[in-house]
Amino acid sequence: MVLKKTKNLAMGKRGATPGSPMRKLRKTHPMYKNLTKVENALHDHSVPVPGSKLNRKMLIEALPKALGDGAASDERHGYQKMIVDAIGEVLSAEVKKCADKVATGQAEYDAASAEKTTSDNALAEKQGLLDAKKTEITEKKEVLSTDKQAHKDAEHALKEANHEVEHFDGNMKKKEDDKTKFETALNETLASLKKGEYATPKEKKAAEGKGIETLKSILAVAGADDSLLVCFSVALTKDPEKRGAFDNRVIKEIETRIEKTIAGLASELAQGPSLKDKKIAEAAAALTKKDASVAKQEASAEAVKVAEQEKHDLDAVVKTATHEMKEKTHTQEAKLKILTKEKSCLEEAEASQEAFKYLVDRPSVEPEPEEEKKDEPMEEAPAAGEDA
Repeated sequence: MVLKKTKNLAMGKRGATPGSPMRKLRKTHPMYKNLTKVENALHDHSVPVPGSKLNRKMLIEALPKALGDGAASDERHGYQKMIVDAIGEVLSAEVKKCADKVATGQAEYDAASAEKTTSDNALAEKQGLLDAKKTEITEKKEVLSTDKQAHKDAEHALKEANHEVEHFDGNMKKKEDDKTKFETALNETLASLKKGEYATPKEKKAAEGKGIETLKSILAVAGADDSLLVCFSVALTKDPEKRGAFDNRVIKEIETRIEKTIAGLASELAQGPSLKDKKIAEAAAALTKKDASVAKQEASAEAVKVAEQEKHDLDAVVKTATHEMKEKTHTQEAKLKILTKEKSCLEEAEASQEAFKYLVDRPSVEPEPEEEKKDEPMEEAPAAGEDA
């Protein structure tokens, strides 16, 4: 009913001339600004106006006549108030609609943000597990490398131990021969050279040449140093009566080294049976150690394999979590975009409502601003004896 009577408002309470009062106002005038704000809201088809399309057009045409010049709060007649109420209902409904959308948008954004936080935490947790697994694999590979080297060392030790057992009898025979050779060198070759008695110079030369070479090889096996190997021949080729204290010390050193070697060989030969048992036991222990090293290496290799498979699974989990996190981020951003838009719409609706309230409450005569009272100079009191 209100909207049907808007055409009768064109003349206004005082019979205003046809045409929009807004045309007579400056664009900077508050009434013009607020009327324009409300009119733009009514023109906006996203702002619902009840009824047919004609209702929107009628409200727009009636707006300046119901709230413009000559339609202040104390000038408005009954039909104008009906139009004002209708416009107010439209703007209030728009504010409520926008506020509801903001509330819904805020709730959806908060929910999306909570899901995004949960997704971020889940990704961080899974990434932490993946990083820990990478560190674990590095450590297990280091253990495997150590076990491989231990296996090689055990293989080498076993090979040497088996060699000792397999060649024990031959080695003992060789030690027996070496002992005989050293005893001959000591008791015959060295003794003859020490004595230095030869029938002819030719015999002397032959004995010294062969004897020196024999002793040289013997001393090399006995561990003589280079200085002894160089000087011993000089001491033994001198005539006994021409040898000095140094020569005698050299010859004594030769005897000591050969005797020590003979004693060592004799001791090893004496231990023959028990030493063989010892070598067999060492070989058995080396085999056990080798088998243990193989088992440990295989266990380490399996541990690396299992850890790498677990890492592969964690890679997939992290990839999925990353994808979910990105989706949650996109959802959050979309919800924020919608919320920002709804807030902007609400701000626009509230601004239109504020403009409407200004027009509704506007008096016909704006009160003049109070001027600040200036302090007046105080009158001086009359002096004593003067008339006041």
